[in-house]
Amino acid sequence: MKCGTRLITGNAGTTGTDPASFVNGRTVGPTVSQAATAPMMPPAQSVTNAQSARIAAAPQSRGWWNNLEEAKKRNLTIIVASISVFVIAVVGINMVQHRDVFPRAVRACESQVDSDTWDFAEKYKAFEVTDGGRTMTITATYLSDDVTSCLLSELDTPDSVRTKMGNTRALDGTQTDSWDGIKATWSYDGSSLDIVLERK
Repeated sequence: MKCGTRLITGNAGTTGTDPASFVNGRTVGPTVSQAATAPMMPPAQSVTNAQSARIAAAPQSRGWWNNLEEAKKRNLTIIVASISVFVIAVVGINMVQHRDVFPRAVRACESQVDSDTWDFAEKYKAFEVTDGGRTMTITATYLSDDVTSCLLSELDTPDSVRTKMGNTRALDGTQTDSWDGIKATWSYDGSSLDIVLERK
């Protein structure tokens, strides 16, 4: 009765129209042929799960606070290492210098004392370095007074210790004192002052 109205004649399959989708003269769903050729879309839930998996697997970027903390830790490590190296170097230098303290004093006094006096002191062993440089013995007499005075000066002997040595009597027995890692032991026998210096 109306021009253009689709009519169903004969078998529904011959028209390519799904009877279930044609109600009261209107098409309410895709035809069988359209449903067969339409692309299959994955379920929405599957897409969501896949996206969630990718997000979970992706590496999470660290915040600026974590980066700042890591930088602080690295800087602290560098500072501690630098201080350790410096301390070790200073200790090593001090140990070398301290080990050479007696030979260094002898070398310094050799150029300061009169050569005749120095030769006499060496010949009669007015001073001697032993134990691999750890010990120095000095036999102080009026003939080697310049050598004794120079050696004690090069060893930075305090004036208080030098005064004690000069005032020691035979009846005083053995006296001891120490300074800057050096232990001094001395005694006076009435003619010479025998001094033993030991590096601690």
